[in-house]
Amino acid sequence: MPKTGIGRKILRFKELESTMEAARKYAESEGEGLVILAERQTRGRGRFGRAWHSPEGGVYLSILLKPEVHPSRLSCLTFTAGLATAETVRSLYGVNCKLKWPNDLVYQGRKLAGILLESRIEGERVYHVILGVGFNLNVKVSALPEEVRSNACSIMELTGKGHSKLRFVRVFLKKFDTWYQVFLSKGCKPILEAWSRLSETLGRKVRVEFEDGRTVEGVAESLGEDGSLTLKLPDGSNVKVSPTEILRLR
Repeated sequence: MPKTGIGRKILRFKELESTMEAARKYAESEGEGLVILAERQTRGRGRFGRAWHSPEGGVYLSILLKPEVHPSRLSCLTFTAGLATAETVRSLYGVNCKLKWPNDLVYQGRKLAGILLESRIEGERVYHVILGVGFNLNVKVSALPEEVRSNACSIMELTGKGHSKLRFVRVFLKKFDTWYQVFLSKGCKPILEAWSRLSETLGRKVRVEFEDGRTVEGVAESLGEDGSLTLKLPDGSNVKVSPTEILRLR
């Protein structure tokens, strides 16, 4: 693992309620780059507090970041982590995975990984960001709850064999560190351009469901620098959707 930067310090646990919760406890006392890694989580969660089922065999980690950027740029870090995850999976396992807006990694429409971002912000100051990654590496899909099995897959089941978790973590952290430096030095544009090339969402008809019950259908056309998705509606007009306001994308 790198001695400086992302992954300079890694705390490994057999079991945690949540790597996100554990990382939050270290947010004030530790510097940027701390990684919390767990064999399993008993209360893993995704966006909007939804459960992220975390049996043994998966990779569950959270990264502590302290970027000196405007809060409006933070959503780009979700895309940064997704991009690093996709590149790692493609390079290590030869699986032609895709990125689903805003925070999932999928293979033929079935979920391989999810990204979660939380932050502490006061005014325009970012105190810290915690990025969580849940990845189905050696997970048996049959061990997942029935309601999520049909939408999930794992690298072990796609390739027919188990794989080293530490190798995945090592390569992922290196790729994430590389893209994180791009984010800090050049902003969101190069991140989103690279993300778009691996997108499963852009160019197809999608249905966006909002937390308040509204729905919008249209063709996903492009990403804005704030991570928003522009849809072309059936009447020819465009609508911009923020990743922070959607419940799910179908």
